[in-house]
Amino acid sequence: MRGDDLAKKDRELLTKAQKGLPVSTTPFEDLGKELGMGGDEVIERLKKLKEEKLIRRIGGVFDSKKMGWTSTLLAGKIPEDKFYHVAEQINEHQGVTHNYRRDYKYNMWFTLSVGPDKDLQEEIEKLKEKTGYEFLQLPKKKKYKLGVKLDLSAEGK
Repeated sequence: MRGDDLAKKDRELLTKAQKGLPVSTTPFEDLGKELGMGGDEVIERLKKLKEEKLIRRIGGVFDSKKMGWTSTLLAGKIPEDKFYHVAEQINEHQGVTHNYRRDYKYNMWFTLSVGPDKDLQEEIEKLKEKTGYEFLQLPKKKKYKLGVKLDLSAEGK
């Protein structure tokens, strides 16, 4: 189920869910009421969308720096024929939150975050050893936060 084949209910659910789940003891029930479905149906639809890789994760957003975490943006020059294999290897790391292709000599960009019990440089070295590629480290100088909310409720959009 992709693109135009995405059910209307799933489009509406994705549109609502990306804006945040209700803060309550029954968030899926509450979200379901807004959409005319039960909490169990919401959970099952979200699970299916995750299995189909239309959703990567559902969870809270925390100020990781205040919690002792460190992160950095990394970029790599990955040969085209190895790109997807290397992306899979990198995405296996628990601390990778974004990984995307760029039309540039450094064609793979991803963020890596580690908790207070891990050393960021050691984790970068592990990724280098695992993939066989060097990564350019691009530490944050200034924080920019973008909020993108897509309206998927209407078909054909």
